[in-house]
Order: sequence, then structure tokens, then C-alpha cells
Amino acid sequence: MPKVTISSSKGLEQTSGSGFSVSDVELVRSSESITPTGGVYTVTCIKEDTHTGGSLLSKSFTIYDQNGASYGIWFDVGATDPAVPVAIDATDSQIEVDISAAALASAVATALAAAIETASSEHECVVDGDDVLIYVLDSGAMTTDTEDDGDSEFTVSLVDGSSGDLDEDVETSLITIGNDEATVVLQSVALANGSTAGQRKNVMFAVSSTSATMIVGGNLWGGGSAKTLLTSTATKAGVACLVWSGSTDIGWIVVNSVNVTAS
Repeated sequence: MPKVTISSSKGLEQTSGSGFSVSDVELVRSSESITPTGGVYTVTCIKEDTHTGGSLLSKSFTIYDQNGASYGIWFDVGATDPAVPVAIDATDSQIEVDISAAALASAVATALAAAIETASSEHECVVDGDDVLIYVLDSGAMTTDTEDDGDSEFTVSLVDGSSGDLDEDVETSLITIGNDEATVVLQSVALANGSTAGQRKNVMFAVSSTSATMIVGGNLWGGGSAKTLLTSTATKAGVACLVWSGSTDIGWIVVNSVNVTAS
């Protein structure tokens, strides 16, 4: 196993031996803010046969991912198998939602959430009565912040991740990554480059999900590739200790990572 040393004169140095040491470099505490999600859509559904057109058949609305790609969502009532609506056919992705005639708004919401989660890896849904909370999983402000309810007569509203509502203030030398919704998976959070060799950062993370992966992006050990800090099959939390190498090619060194399973 190699020995890794960080010094002010040489930056990161690998020699024979084992262990990790810091020489004549002050460990610098730092703070930053992160945005845990790109945004959250709230979609309020209606009962299938209360649409002014008499039915939700072929009615639609549109949502977006963080990068601005459009997802056209439309309804097939009672396995009628209609053609994709023209407006939806023009979107980047099409998501068909199968519902029964006269389905209650809560049943429409359940079917909508299931269809989105099956078709899109960029969104995750939480059903709350007649409402569906659609979480945009990538971090950062939304590229497209349009609220587009189409002809569905649903109420579609968006809280953009660039607003203060979704930001998490981070204390000195501490990044807390997580989400209040137990079934939402936080996919990635960008970690800015360090400012000087030896800078340290402690990352605390938690996921409550039956299947969740926590990935911290940015320059981590391995030539700038993202580093998976936690893969959860139960409620888990943990902490990772990072040290800035002084090199953007090498990036942050993960010197320790501990996961905890909570019972």
C-alpha cells in the first residue's frame, strides 16, 4: 500500500510505505452552500370525468428535467389506446399514463406517479392525496422553469432549486446531504474544487430509502470522476473525510468513509 503525503512545496506525493500525512500545510476549514435538487413540481390532479371536455383521454401536460429536456405526459383512459397527442409527440420524452374511466383524483395521482418513475430516471414522485410531488433529482437551478399544465386542467407548479426554498445552509467544514422525503433519492451534489492543498471537508450524508445511491460529484479520487459514498438498502447515514490534493487532476482524496445502518 502506498504512502500519501500532502505538502505545501510538492502538493500530493506518493511514496513507498503506508498511511497518509500532511506536512507544513494548514488544514483549512471551509463552508459552502449546496442545492439538494433541481426543483420540485406539485401537480394537483382532477377526477377523470370532471374535465370540461368530459374525459382526460388524450389530455396532457409537460414537465422538465434540470437540463431542460421536456417530458410530455398524457392519459389513456380505459385502454382506448389513442395516438400520442401532437403536442406531446413534439417533446423530448413521452410518458403515457393509463387510468380507468371516472378514476378518482387520488387514483389518477397514484397512476401518474408510477408512470413517471417507470419512464424517467431524472424524477422521483411522492403521492399526497390528489397531489403528486415530482422531484427533479439533479442538483442546481432548473434550465427551464416553465409551469405547463397543457390541456389537462391539472394545477402544475414548480419551486426552482435556485430559490432559497430548497437551499441548505452549510456550517463550517460540514456538508449535509439529504432530503426530508423518505422515498426521494438524491442522485448527485457537485463539490467545488478546494482552494489550497490540505483543505479538509467532512461530508455527512443520509438516505432513507429501500434503494438509494448517494453520489458526490466534482473532483474526487480517480481523476475527477464522481465518487459513490453510499448505496443504501436500508435507512443509512455516514460521514466521509475529504482532503484537497492541491491538484485539479487528482481533486479531493477520500481518506475515510463510514456508513451506518439505523434500525
